[in-house]
Amino acid sequence: MIRETDTFAKKKAIPQGDTVVDVSRSRDNKGEVSPLAPSRKLQDDWNQGRIVWKDYVERYYQELKENKEANSLIEEIADLAAQGDVWLVGMEREYPCHRFLVKQIVERILVGRGVLGKPEDYSECYERYKNLTRPEIKALTEPIQSP
Repeated sequence: MIRETDTFAKKKAIPQGDTVVDVSRSRDNKGEVSPLAPSRKLQDDWNQGRIVWKDYVERYYQELKENKEANSLIEEIADLAAQGDVWLVGMEREYPCHRFLVKQIVERILVGRGVLGKPEDYSECYERYKNLTRPEIKALTEPIQSP
């Protein structure tokens, strides 16, 4: 089964023996970049509010489509998830994050193989955020501080 969590909750969430795949730009603080991480340009455009979520999603999928290493890793993750729990780990605590996009891809593969009945539905989250930038989303999700 394919699961996800953020870097900060990783130690609490992931049972010993499960497979962990870090999909972040800086894996294990070694400066290594996951093949599944968005490009620096895409990440910068998103972080600086130059694009909305739907544009991020489209560009991210295009990057994956053009990256043979990423495609191989997705297939490997699907193979592992068909046999046991695989955790995708990234920096963001919640949707929207590319980790959820990778999870959806793997789940679709598993559905196609007959391993999974149906993928988790993130359409409500996508609809909520599709026309918002990251700063706009952060403003919506951060608690209001009283004076």
